[in-house]
Amino acid sequence: MSSRILLADDQPDVRSYLAGILAQGGYDVVEAESAEEALEILTAEDGSFLGAILDVDFGQDKMRGTEAVDVLRLQWPYLPCILLSSSGTTEEVVQSVRKGATAFLEKGLYVGEVLPIAVGQIDYVRRLRSDLLRARAEIRPDWRRIRIPGYSSIEHLALIGKSAGMTQLRDQLTQLATESGSVLFVGEPGSGRKHAAASVHFMGVAGESPLIHIHCQSLDDRIPSLLTAGGASLDGQSARKENASETAEEAETDSSSSEGRATVVLCEVQALSSDQQDRLLEEIRKIPATIRILATATSDLQDPVSGGVFRKDLRDEIAGKCVNLSPLRERREDLPELIAHFSTQASMALGRSPIKFSDEAMSAFSGYPFLGNLRELRAVIEQAAFHHGDGEIEIFSLPPHVLVSEEGKGEPAVSENIRRRAYIEALSAASGDVALAATALGRTEDEIRDAVVGMATQGK
Repeated sequence: MSSRILLADDQPDVRSYLAGILAQGGYDVVEAESAEEALEILTAEDGSFLGAILDVDFGQDKMRGTEAVDVLRLQWPYLPCILLSSSGTTEEVVQSVRKGATAFLEKGLYVGEVLPIAVGQIDYVRRLRSDLLRARAEIRPDWRRIRIPGYSSIEHLALIGKSAGMTQLRDQLTQLATESGSVLFVGEPGSGRKHAAASVHFMGVAGESPLIHIHCQSLDDRIPSLLTAGGASLDGQSARKENASETAEEAETDSSSSEGRATVVLCEVQALSSDQQDRLLEEIRKIPATIRILATATSDLQDPVSGGVFRKDLRDEIAGKCVNLSPLRERREDLPELIAHFSTQASMALGRSPIKFSDEAMSAFSGYPFLGNLRELRAVIEQAAFHHGDGEIEIFSLPPHVLVSEEGKGEPAVSENIRRRAYIEALSAASGDVALAATALGRTEDEIRDAVVGMATQGK
């Protein structure tokens, strides 16, 4: 199992700093000065790395890291890729994730602390997969027929919450699992659309058959045949499970038939170009009735249809029914249960006893908008758990940006005094550099200066 990391950045001091941190974690780091050089190394070694870390901007007339991700997804679709940027915008983050980046990190004050967490999680998941492969090889060939009691509830762990909306969603998914028509799952990135689609698959008749993910945002100008998606034959003769997150090694291990049934999940269909939509429609019309089509999107595609952007006949094929998933900020009553779930996961990953958050920290969570939804909540909890030992986590163990959420996006996260103290802490971490502290918090320099004046006035 490889422990090598490919690190590409055009700044030697940054490369050296990050390589040193990763080396302390036991990883072998191979360095590159450009995206082009990184791709050359990957080609020469056939992508035999635990993961790749790429800077976004390598300078004028150089390939950008986001462009390199396009190549990675085509040549080495299972290679995790982390992008780094000194000034990443929300749009750039969204586009990177759509292209298939595993994570997008800012080169701020905490990159040296957050990066090892991201790499560690990649390593942890890979080790779990390796253990699973070994376990599969030791049990009988018809292992797929083994059912775990309450398996459907396990799938629903990704849909945690007791709010009325989540209860209704689970009932809706249970009903959809008994049907065979297409379903479009609509919601913001990180809201759990892929997990909802997986729940429908695993609870249904096709629960033991292949589940295939096709990421539309990384297809470029090609549309894979849905009859041979991911290398699997889905024409009713033989079927091989090929989850998009599995490696080629896993696919070879898992090659038993499942009577021609399969579920294809088309992720982020709104990213398809007009030509891609044409070809996709042709492919969908070729597939047998034993293959179910599920899809995810950021909208119900009705407005783009009226504007001529998305084909109405294609929408009719992939959206027999439509399921809307609410953003996390609209179901804040589910936060305590979600926080407990992600805290348990983070503790297990770190090999520590269960953690819990103080009342002040829980108040901060309640007021923060979490525009990245469940994905952002999990990242914040993992970061706090990594920096904190066992026991209760106080408010100042949370990332500073959680303490200074924008007004008007839910109730105020914390008192004004605590918010000012968060500014001061960020300023101290930046060695007094106001501009750097403001960048780290996503605030203006005037706000940082006002916080200093406010604290001085109060005699704090």
